[in-house]
Amino acid sequence: KEIKSFLEYVESILEDKIISAKTSDKLYGSPCRLANPASGPTSSQQRAMRYWTQNISGEKFSIPKKILEFNPKHPIVENLIRMYNEDKDNEMIKPIVIQLFENSLLSEGDLPNPSSMVPRINQLIEMLITGKSDQEKS
Repeated sequence: KEIKSFLEYVESILEDKIISAKTSDKLYGSPCRLANPASGPTSSQQRAMRYWTQNISGEKFSIPKKILEFNPKHPIVENLIRMYNEDKDNEMIKPIVIQLFENSLLSEGDLPNPSSMVPRINQLIEMLITGKSDQEKS
């Protein structure tokens, strides 16, 4: 029940960027991954379509929606769920979820502008070092 509520919150944060969020027993060392839907194109097909779209036709390629799968046994995910259940308004959760999602995009080669991650990474580091969320900053 606690995990289901957290996954619904993740879906509300990422809205139209993912198909859904769920747990997976296929992950061991990673907190999460992006999985293709059963009826969708494979990652290789998506890379070929991206190449064709960007280099041949000159159009902008949109990132395909995938399923964000979480490893419920990974320390990051365990603690993120704990943080969410202790305080659903915790300001640290949203940037962490977005960062995990973009980490997954980056590892698949699907993040269009990796430098856009830098301000969020700095924000997360500042939160970690100061122990303060965005709301607490002056």
